[in-house]
Amino acid sequence: MRVRPAFVALLLIAACACRSDDEKRLEAERVESVRYSNEAHGSPELRWDTGGKHHTTIIRVQPFGSKDPDEVRAAMLREMPNYDAGKEQMEKEGWTHVGFRDRDTGIEMTKPVSELRGIDAVMADWEAEKGARQEEEHKQQAAPAQQ
Repeated sequence: MRVRPAFVALLLIAACACRSDDEKRLEAERVESVRYSNEAHGSPELRWDTGGKHHTTIIRVQPFGSKDPDEVRAAMLREMPNYDAGKEQMEKEGWTHVGFRDRDTGIEMTKPVSELRGIDAVMADWEAEKGARQEEEHKQQAAPAQQ
Protein backbone atom coordinates (compact mmCIF):
# COMPACT_ATOMS: atom_id res chain seq x y z
CA MET A 1 0.00 0.00 0.00
CA ARG A 2 1.33 3.40 -0.94
CA VAL A 3 0.81 6.42 1.36
CA ARG A 4 0.28 9.73 -0.34
CA PRO A 5 2.54 12.61 0.82
CA ALA A 6 -0.49 14.89 1.23
CA PHE A 7 -2.04 12.44 3.69
CA VAL A 8 1.19 12.28 5.71
CA ALA A 9 1.38 16.08 5.77
CA LEU A 10 -2.23 16.27 6.97
CA LEU A 11 -1.49 13.81 9.78
CA LEU A 12 1.55 15.83 10.86
CA ILE A 13 -0.44 19.07 10.94
CA ALA A 14 -3.18 17.41 12.99
CA ALA A 15 -0.65 15.97 15.42
CA CYS A 16 1.03 19.34 15.90
CA ALA A 17 -2.29 21.03 16.63
CA CYS A 18 -3.09 18.66 19.49
CA ARG A 19 -1.62 19.73 22.80
CA SER A 20 -1.89 17.63 25.90
CA ASP A 21 -3.81 18.76 28.95
CA ASP A 22 -0.48 19.01 30.76
CA GLU A 23 0.89 21.44 28.15
CA LYS A 24 -2.27 23.54 28.40
CA ARG A 25 -2.04 23.51 32.21
CA LEU A 26 1.61 24.62 32.12
CA GLU A 27 0.74 27.46 29.74
CA ALA A 28 -2.02 28.67 32.08
CA GLU A 29 0.38 28.48 35.05
CA ARG A 30 3.04 30.46 33.17
CA VAL A 31 0.58 33.21 32.25
CA GLU A 32 -0.80 33.35 35.81
CA SER A 33 2.71 33.45 37.31
CA VAL A 34 3.69 36.42 35.15
CA ARG A 35 0.41 38.20 35.88
CA TYR A 36 0.84 37.70 39.64
CA SER A 37 4.49 38.78 39.55
CA ASN A 38 3.57 42.00 37.77
CA GLU A 39 0.75 42.74 40.23
CA ALA A 40 2.83 41.96 43.31
CA HIS A 41 6.25 43.22 42.28
CA GLY A 42 5.94 45.06 38.98
CA SER A 43 6.73 48.73 38.61
CA PRO A 44 7.18 51.26 35.83
CA GLU A 45 10.87 50.28 35.87
CA LEU A 46 10.39 46.50 35.81
CA ARG A 47 7.75 44.08 34.64
CA TRP A 48 7.54 40.66 32.99
CA ASP A 49 5.88 39.64 29.74
CA THR A 50 5.34 36.42 27.84
CA GLY A 51 5.78 35.70 24.17
CA GLY A 52 5.49 32.89 21.72
CA LYS A 53 2.45 31.07 20.41
CA HIS A 54 1.88 29.21 23.66
CA HIS A 55 3.44 31.74 26.06
CA THR A 56 6.73 29.84 26.24
CA THR A 57 9.03 32.88 26.23
CA ILE A 58 9.50 34.92 29.42
CA ILE A 59 10.73 38.46 28.89
CA ARG A 60 11.97 40.89 31.52
CA VAL A 61 10.96 44.42 30.47
CA GLN A 62 13.13 47.17 31.95
CA PRO A 63 15.05 50.27 30.90
CA PHE A 64 18.65 49.61 29.92
CA GLY A 65 19.72 53.24 30.18
CA SER A 66 20.56 54.09 26.60
CA LYS A 67 18.92 54.90 23.30
CA ASP A 68 21.87 53.46 21.35
CA PRO A 69 20.85 49.98 20.11
CA ASP A 70 24.41 48.63 20.40
CA GLU A 71 24.68 49.77 24.03
CA VAL A 72 21.26 48.30 24.85
CA ARG A 73 22.19 44.94 23.31
CA ALA A 74 25.55 44.94 25.14
CA ALA A 75 23.75 45.59 28.45
CA MET A 76 21.32 42.75 27.71
CA LEU A 77 24.19 40.37 26.97
CA ARG A 78 25.80 41.28 30.31
CA GLU A 79 22.52 40.48 32.09
CA MET A 80 21.81 37.18 30.27
CA PRO A 81 23.96 35.00 32.60
CA ASN A 82 21.58 35.93 35.43
CA TYR A 83 19.15 33.39 33.94
CA ASP A 84 21.67 30.50 33.99
CA ALA A 85 20.94 29.02 37.42
CA GLY A 86 17.22 28.86 36.63
CA LYS A 87 17.56 26.55 33.63
CA GLU A 88 16.14 23.41 35.25
CA GLN A 89 13.19 25.21 36.84
CA MET A 90 12.37 27.04 33.61
CA GLU A 91 12.41 23.78 31.66
CA LYS A 92 10.15 22.18 34.28
CA GLU A 93 7.68 25.07 33.93
CA GLY A 94 7.69 24.80 30.13
CA TRP A 95 9.61 27.95 29.24
CA THR A 96 11.55 27.52 25.99
CA HIS A 97 13.14 30.99 25.73
CA VAL A 98 14.17 33.77 28.11
CA GLY A 99 15.11 37.32 27.39
CA PHE A 100 14.90 41.03 27.83
CA ARG A 101 13.05 43.91 26.23
CA ASP A 102 14.21 47.49 26.64
CA ARG A 103 11.27 49.48 27.94
CA ASP A 104 12.27 52.66 26.12
CA THR A 105 13.42 51.38 22.72
CA GLY A 106 11.51 48.09 22.41
CA ILE A 107 14.73 46.24 21.53
CA GLU A 108 14.38 42.59 22.48
CA MET A 109 16.91 39.80 22.95
CA THR A 110 16.01 36.19 23.71
CA LYS A 111 17.94 32.99 24.24
CA PRO A 112 16.76 29.36 24.25
CA VAL A 113 16.49 27.95 27.76
CA SER A 114 18.35 24.87 26.49
CA GLU A 115 21.44 27.07 26.02
CA LEU A 116 21.50 28.20 29.66
CA ARG A 117 24.18 26.61 31.80
CA GLY A 118 22.17 25.22 34.72
CA ILE A 119 22.60 25.28 38.47
CA ASP A 120 25.47 22.75 38.61
CA ALA A 121 27.65 24.79 36.24
CA VAL A 122 26.86 28.02 38.08
CA MET A 123 27.67 26.45 41.45
CA ALA A 124 30.95 25.04 40.09
CA ASP A 125 31.92 28.52 38.86
CA TRP A 126 30.96 30.02 42.22
CA GLU A 127 33.05 27.45 44.11
CA ALA A 128 36.03 28.04 41.79
CA GLU A 129 35.80 31.81 42.30
CA LYS A 130 35.47 31.34 46.05
CA GLY A 131 38.57 29.09 46.08
CA ALA A 132 40.54 31.61 44.01
CA ARG A 133 39.57 34.45 46.39
CA GLN A 134 40.58 32.39 49.42
CA GLU A 135 43.90 31.49 47.80
CA GLU A 136 44.56 35.16 47.00
CA GLU A 137 43.72 36.17 50.58
CA HIS A 138 46.05 33.48 51.89
CA LYS A 139 48.88 34.78 49.66
CA GLN A 140 48.27 38.35 50.84
CA GLN A 141 48.33 37.26 54.48
CA ALA A 142 51.53 35.26 53.95
CA ALA A 143 53.31 38.09 52.11
CA PRO A 144 53.66 40.45 55.14
CA ALA A 145 54.99 37.59 57.25
CA GLN A 146 57.81 36.97 54.76
CA GLN A 147 59.06 40.60 54.92
